[in-house]
Amino acid sequence: MKKRLVGAISAVLLCAVLLCGCGKEPETEKLGNNDPNNLLSPAMVLTSATANAGDEITLDLSITESSDLWGFSWEVHYDSAVLTPVDVVMSEAYDANFEMEVTKDKNPVVLQGVGREIQNYPLVGDVAQLTFRVAKNAAPGEYPVNIGCKEGNNIDVDANDIPFTPVTAIVTVK
Repeated sequence: MKKRLVGAISAVLLCAVLLCGCGKEPETEKLGNNDPNNLLSPAMVLTSATANAGDEITLDLSITESSDLWGFSWEVHYDSAVLTPVDVVMSEAYDANFEMEVTKDKNPVVLQGVGREIQNYPLVGDVAQLTFRVAKNAAPGEYPVNIGCKEGNNIDVDANDIPFTPVTAIVTVK
């Protein structure tokens, strides 16, 4: 009789453990609105420009489609013998949604942002205007300006790595 009572109590306790979910890994709360199985790389557009030696040029950076992001760090690579960064002006939307840090005193220029709140932000639209001065002694030719991103530097609020496709513009010196 004692063995049956111990067995019955054990069965009841086992059922209680199974029903309350004890021993289960806690589910992680999903904070963002991205589908982790269908993440879109930002479709960036960087305008090209034509200039004379000594001129200033402005390249416009925009995004036409993308999964929403919480944080990013993009690198703008250029030929520092021909181009010198003068200014980087982030769009109002980026300044409003992201704590921005722009490093323009070295190559590459770094555009880095972290969401102001714990949420994803849409990226579609104007991003920034990048102004460069063409060296006075620049030889005529075509000079690429590339925007890239290291793996893990483009994430959403749920720590999903958003894919990144580099983009290139051409500065033509006449």
